[in-house]
Amino acid sequence: MTTAEPRALRNATKTAATARALGTAVAGAVLTRARRAPDGLAALLDCPALGAVPDVDPPVLPDPDARGAYRRIARQLIRGGPCQEI
Repeated sequence: MTTAEPRALRNATKTAATARALGTAVAGAVLTRARRAPDGLAALLDCPALGAVPDVDPPVLPDPDARGAYRRIARQLIRGGPCQEI
């Protein structure tokens, strides 16, 4: 999980690389505080972009858009493959 901020994306890239170095597969990336994953996210992290969770005022889960995004992402983790944008 990451935001689209450059510093956060750099950290996500390092985390994915560390996971691979330790022999752990990276299931995918989830972008938070966004309506959609930016072009190139999957290539940057070398894993599928599973989805995006919109930025909403707290609390997050009562918001139907955010709740739906988390559900779609969870389904994709179970099934595999990218998830539809909201």
